[in-house]
Amino acid sequence: MHWEAIGAIGEMAGALAVVITLIFLSRQIRDASKQFALTSSADANKLYSDAFWPIYENTENHRIWIHGRTNPASLNEDDLDIYFHFMTRLFAVFDTVVERSHHGAISQDKMDQYAEFTQQFIHSPGGALWLESGHYRISQAGREMLKLEG
Repeated sequence: MHWEAIGAIGEMAGALAVVITLIFLSRQIRDASKQFALTSSADANKLYSDAFWPIYENTENHRIWIHGRTNPASLNEDDLDIYFHFMTRLFAVFDTVVERSHHGAISQDKMDQYAEFTQQFIHSPGGALWLESGHYRISQAGREMLKLEG
């Protein structure tokens, strides 16, 4: 066998090794991307859970939350302020989730679920009052997801 033939075989083996490596890397990247998306979704669920924790932590906070959503006029000034803080906390989480979605970390289907869940709060009497109060400026992307004007 000539040295040229041996060199050609070596080049072919090297090229095959590169192709195999590229296939392996593409699978690794795809698997890592799936894992990242799953982790991001789980993180978003935890953010929502943490946002609601103070509401369910005690009966007084729960009462404020319920009355704030359904009949905010029934709350005194301090309780209304607490309700507004709960809403601000919730919508800060929503904006975080929207941002993650725009970066591809959360699927559109999952983002649609979060938006649908969150819309019920903004379209309540207390949500409308909170929005008018200007306590928190929902991001433009968040406003679009919630189908809010402006």
